[in-house]
Amino acid sequence: MLLLVQVAFAQKAITEESDPRATKLLDKMSAKFEAFSAYELDFSVSMTVPDNDEPQVQKGKFIRKGTQYRVITHDQNIFCDAQNVWVFTPKSNEVQINDADDTGDDFVSPDKLFSLYKTGEYLYHISREFKEEKSKMVEVEFKPTDRMSDFFKIKMVVNTTTNQPKSIKIFYKDGLRVTMSLSGLKKNKNYPNNFFSFDQSKHPGVKVEDLRL
Repeated sequence: MLLLVQVAFAQKAITEESDPRATKLLDKMSAKFEAFSAYELDFSVSMTVPDNDEPQVQKGKFIRKGTQYRVITHDQNIFCDAQNVWVFTPKSNEVQINDADDTGDDFVSPDKLFSLYKTGEYLYHISREFKEEKSKMVEVEFKPTDRMSDFFKIKMVVNTTTNQPKSIKIFYKDGLRVTMSLSGLKKNKNYPNNFFSFDQSKHPGVKVEDLRL
């Protein structure tokens, strides 16, 4: 499911250069989102495993305000107030609490994927350019510099008309394929800070697992 997909950010193992054209494109996309005081995106994550053509699909909403965020799906709600992360499962009425820093590599949010090119741990280039309806699309392919990584490439499609990411696909070495599609951008909405914190009083009898240090 989304945000329980691990992307290993490993040490750089080879030295090559990425495509300057791709960097310019990604800089524009990143700057657009960084300029928002807050934003909201709808997402759909599709997971396909070997020997099973039927994908597992999960839909939800991602909301960010500064260093705070929410992820809302049918199965889970994730809250982050920049210091703590609460993962609430409504069906079992359980919540797990972690320090925000401790979940950094486990929870792959859309904006974290937007910033892959800034980590220095990927080589990337423009692999394809095409038109979809009236918009120009550019596909950027990323390859991890660590050959021991669990995946061998990531493909991101960016709409250069709007400077917005359209989809991100992760190719795992074991055959797993994870595709995140993004849409429905809403920008600069006003969210109170308590929107990004889990309120235990609203969930009587909730089972709390506190893993904070």
